[in-house]
Amino acid sequence: MFKNLFETLEKKRNLWANEEELRQGWILALSNSLNIDFQAERGKKDSSYNNVVIEFKSRGLFRGKVTSPSFKEAIHERLKPYILKTAAQEDIDPSDYIEPVPETMNH
Repeated sequence: MFKNLFETLEKKRNLWANEEELRQGWILALSNSLNIDFQAERGKKDSSYNNVVIEFKSRGLFRGKVTSPSFKEAIHERLKPYILKTAAQEDIDPSDYIEPVPETMNH
């Protein structure tokens, strides 16, 4: 299953010209491979399923490094606020979304 998912993403990734196409391609591939329905963008979350929040960025922005400005922006300005707000609304511990909290989320 995961090999097919990887092959699908690998084959199609060069076709995506922007973040929206990347997001649609990943959601479609994940949904088909895992046989689950992801929620598309809601409340400024790019996508989610249960307590999993997915933040998409255009191809190449992270450059494979957690120190890249785009990665830090995704963590600090997108994911962390989504997680904290949703956890408070649902009265659950933020660690239900991510555990253990990565060092990059503590700054």
